[in-house]
Amino acid sequence: MAFDDRRAITALRVLAELARNWQIIVFTHHHHLTDLITADPHLAESVHISRLPHVNTPPGLREADQIRTSLATATASNGDTALTRRSSPSASPGRPARERTLAPPAADYDPGDVRL
Repeated sequence: MAFDDRRAITALRVLAELARNWQIIVFTHHHHLTDLITADPHLAESVHISRLPHVNTPPGLREADQIRTSLATATASNGDTALTRRSSPSASPGRPARERTLAPPAADYDPGDVRL
């Protein structure tokens, strides 16, 4: 959920109401939602908050920001454009880009060509 606090409380109240009949599970990385839940008496008594343990990152892995910075630095330092993002995400290295095929114009459409 990406709401302002007022809308987040309203959405959480709706989910709490639905939880009377169904099991509702919400995963979020928005820590402020737990503050909103504990501050609301109705939600505080009807919502159970569980926290997942912190995940240890294996050695050698870098955060996305570190990777972006190193790519930008490498591109800027040697002027190599091979490190920049491709304009077409569907084009894989070593594979030619797919040609786009367009549907025929409505004037060329023949309902007799459709087979069920």
